[in-house]
Amino acid sequence: MRSSGENFFEVKRGRAEEVKGPVVREQPLTVYVNGDRFLTLLCSPMQLEALVLGYLWMEKVIGGLEDVTALTVSEVDGRADVTLRQPGDLAHRAHPHVRLRGRHHVPDRPAALHPR
Repeated sequence: MRSSGENFFEVKRGRAEEVKGPVVREQPLTVYVNGDRFLTLLCSPMQLEALVLGYLWMEKVIGGLEDVTALTVSEVDGRADVTLRQPGDLAHRAHPHVRLRGRHHVPDRPAALHPR
């Protein structure tokens, strides 16, 4: 999401010039699955539902949309709540390269290294 305009410096051909324009912003998004904190992502606040569902699918926490009974996202709070049809231990449902430390999800390596 872009703001209406911010002042910033733009560098062209070795010269800095102050300009006003749209600036991309990022924010943390904490994902809770069945009430348990799963992970926090730093992301642009756009298409957050798709981001959450895609992440859970890539990590094999869900096999498809049919596994999700509810999804609510609050951009203001930086929080996403996901309810799965089959509650259970997320450590057994996640991709093998994913470890769960306590209630926090910590990938060993980027998911891009492990295509589906």
